[in-house]
Amino acid sequence: MSELIELKNISLKAADMVEEGRVHKDLYSDPEIFEEELDKVFLNTWVFVGHESEVPEAGSFKTSFIGRHPVILNRDRKMNTHVLLNRCRHRGATVCEGHKGKTKAFTCPYHGWGYGLDGSLRAIPKVEEYEGVLDKSELSLESLRHESYQGLVFATFKKDIEPLEDFLGGAKKWIDLFVKQGGGYPLQVLGEHRFNFLVTGKFN
Repeated sequence: MSELIELKNISLKAADMVEEGRVHKDLYSDPEIFEEELDKVFLNTWVFVGHESEVPEAGSFKTSFIGRHPVILNRDRKMNTHVLLNRCRHRGATVCEGHKGKTKAFTCPYHGWGYGLDGSLRAIPKVEEYEGVLDKSELSLESLRHESYQGLVFATFKKDIEPLEDFLGGAKKWIDLFVKQGGGYPLQVLGEHRFNFLVTGKFN
C-alpha cells in the first residue's frame, strides 16, 4: 500500500459516493463499480493467494481466485513455487478441480492435455494430428508473477508492478509483529473455515 489509489483513478460515479466520514451504501453493491474494482484493483496489484505452508511438498497445490480468474498455487518437483492460471490453453477448461491436495500433473478433463507442475505442456492426445500446427513450448499454462513475504504468497497479472515489499510498505511491520507471535516457530495454516452470509446491504 505504498501508493494509495487516488480518486481520479476511480470512476466519478464512485467518487461521488464518498464524503468525509460517510460512504454511500451503493458503493458496496453497484455492479459497475464492482466491475471497475475487478479491473483496476484485482488485475493491477498484488493479491494474496495463500501461505507457503499450504503447499509443503512437491506436488502440493491449492486453488483460489484473483478476481474472477482461477489460479493454482503449487510446488514443483524441485520445491519451487508457482502461481498458474487454472485454465487449459486449448479450450480454457479448468485443469485443477480440487481445492487442495497433491498431484503429479494437471490434466484438462476436456481433451486430456497434460501439464507439468511447472505449467509446461507435456502431453497432447493424438499429438500427431497437430504436427506442424502448434508448438508445445508456447502453450504452457499462464504463469503469474509471484513473490512471498514472511511465507505469505502474493501474485499479480501486472508484469511491470513494483516489488512486493515496496507495495506492502508500512504494512510489513504489522505482518512482522503477527509472525513474531509464534515465538520463533514458523506460521503454518492448519485448516480453514468457510462461511456464506446473506447481506441486506444496510451499512449504516
